[in-house]
Amino acid sequence: MTTQTELKLITALRSMAALHDLEAPHLRKLASIAGEMAFPAGKIVYREGDVGEAMYLIQTGEVVIEMPVGEADYALVCTLGPGQLFGWSALFPGRRKTARARVSKPVRVIAINTDRLRDLFRSDHGLEHVINQRITEVVADRIKSTRRDLAKAFAPPTTEQV
Repeated sequence: MTTQTELKLITALRSMAALHDLEAPHLRKLASIAGEMAFPAGKIVYREGDVGEAMYLIQTGEVVIEMPVGEADYALVCTLGPGQLFGWSALFPGRRKTARARVSKPVRVIAINTDRLRDLFRSDHGLEHVINQRITEVVADRIKSTRRDLAKAFAPPTTEQV
């Protein structure tokens, strides 16, 4: 039986770009292991070197992914908003974070416990396939975006910039 909380989570999960067309049984399974969380601006959700326990889907607000450069500085990797996913590396047991996630505008997220998600994968390979496919799409999009940003940053100056 589906509870009111699970129905609310199913609706929220369905509104996420990466999950909008998931089958109802898969959404119910995800909702059963998910929970809503809120973080204030400035909160560090995870740091470089942390072992992840959850992946997050942003409902409202904004999170920036930053990489350390030097002793105390950080470089912006990407800015994420509603409908976007972060923390996907938590799906890989023992993998440590290579960047930090910092809340830049107060955020509400749906957190999915990745230990429990991997347990679901053992009994539902269809869910495993579709989630891994979606995570791969997110990673590929982030790599493309990072490559575009790097190309702009290292492009030779134009005559207007000189």
